[in-house]
Amino acid sequence: MYSILYVDDEPALLEIGRLFLEHSGEFQVAVMASAQEALDSPSLGTYDAIVSDYQMPDMDGIEFLKAVRERHREIPFLIFTGRGREEVVIEAINNGADFYVQKGGDPTAQFAELAHKIRQAVRRKEAESSQRESERRLADIIDFLPDAMLAVDPAGRVLAWNRANEDLTGVPASRMLGKGNYEYALSPYGERRPFLLDMLSWPDEEIRKYFTNIVHDGRAISAETNLAAPKGRQINIMVKAGPLFNQKGDVTGAIEVIRDISALKKTEQDLRAAYERVTMTEEELRSQFDELRVTNEQLTAAKEELHRQVERLAMAQSIGRSGSWEYTLGTGTFWLSAEGSRLLGYPADAGEIPIEKIDACIEDPPLVHRAMNGLIAEEKEYNVEYSIRPADGSSPKVIHSVARLEKDASGRPVRVIGIARDVTEQKKAGENLRRANRQLTLLGSV
Repeated sequence: MYSILYVDDEPALLEIGRLFLEHSGEFQVAVMASAQEALDSPSLGTYDAIVSDYQMPDMDGIEFLKAVRERHREIPFLIFTGRGREEVVIEAINNGADFYVQKGGDPTAQFAELAHKIRQAVRRKEAESSQRESERRLADIIDFLPDAMLAVDPAGRVLAWNRANEDLTGVPASRMLGKGNYEYALSPYGERRPFLLDMLSWPDEEIRKYFTNIVHDGRAISAETNLAAPKGRQINIMVKAGPLFNQKGDVTGAIEVIRDISALKKTEQDLRAAYERVTMTEEELRSQFDELRVTNEQLTAAKEELHRQVERLAMAQSIGRSGSWEYTLGTGTFWLSAEGSRLLGYPADAGEIPIEKIDACIEDPPLVHRAMNGLIAEEKEYNVEYSIRPADGSSPKVIHSVARLEKDASGRPVRVIGIARDVTEQKKAGENLRRANRQLTLLGSV
């Protein structure tokens, strides 16, 4: 639910606007009769958006907008102005207003447009914030992995440079983040040149100019090369690179994982040299080949581990938000986000909860089971509304939940991921809307 501040010097319009906006259950609206009252309020910076009339005594909407922008530059701000004030609209946009809505005409359509513009402004801010948070979360995840990793955006600017990469190259992340134009190649190669993550769309004959042992694994590529480590030491590395995606499936950059395999390479070389130098008995030769097989298995396991790490990082960008839940088939437990746990009356850090405890909170478990079985067995739409009695004894709630089915590479269902939302207040909003319509009728007859 979004928290909205609505400022207007007309009390009747404030009340009508509040009722209309709160009817959908998406908004919680605070109203104030003047810009100065809003500026004096200690809660000014806590709102998700501010809606302000233009023509008000003492301080008009533009002056109010300027004052808000000086204190809270990120809060979406909408001007609610009368018709025929195009110059006000231009001035509002020039001073940082996100949208404007003209007063007049059918009140229902007018407030519907206002609600739409508020959603646009708030969601745009959330998208920008989510992008920044995703980049920060990705950097944090990468930072604690044992292999050197870096990630770049579509323009080739460095988004993430973990501690292992600092150790490998001798270059701290503070000097590399945000840099482009192959800046990351200067330390290991002494020149600006592409990494494997820059070659995802290249043909193999071009990649072979830089790498050997090229292997394609879906959208990812693995290969080997030599690298100049700090203090002039040459090492053998295995690299795996793949694209990064957002929740819509759009490519938002690329990621590369680097592992030092010098010890494994040396083992291979030692084995080959021993084979050439020594005349072995059949038993000794068989033993030597067994050692070589184990070494190759280690290399294969290392490549598979790199592949899993890249996939886990790509999946990190699409983790569900508050109110999300996940059910892995056959486990008998649900994983709930912090908000999902609180909805059911469990501690925010409950994490995995057995199905029996979930069912104990639902007033009609068979309804939910039918929806879940329909999704898994027949891929029917999972879009269900049900009542719950939270485990902590708090007030009953009405929950609306949607979910999607995930399958493995063979097409076998493996996981259900969903989002649950408290819609209790929407059920109570009908009477408020009817009361607002009666007030509009009274105002129209005056």
